Amino acid sequence: MKVNTVDTTGAGDSFAAGVLFGIAQGKSIQEAVRLGSQTSAITVGINGPHGFWDLEDKLNGALK
Repeated sequence: MKVNTVDTTGAGDSFAAGVLFGIAQGKSIQEAVRLGSQTSAITVGINGPHGFWDLEDKLNGALK
């Protein structure tokens, strides 16, 4: 995913959380990894490790 990277802090944790959440929700591995990529992409666009966003941001078009 192409995003404007501000800070990579927490990118790996966000990726892992997205994948695990996807698996827990019964998504395929491909869908879970895509969710992990999307959550990580949101995270790198936030300065610092404590950005606040939720899955609704992603689902409402924060990322396509």
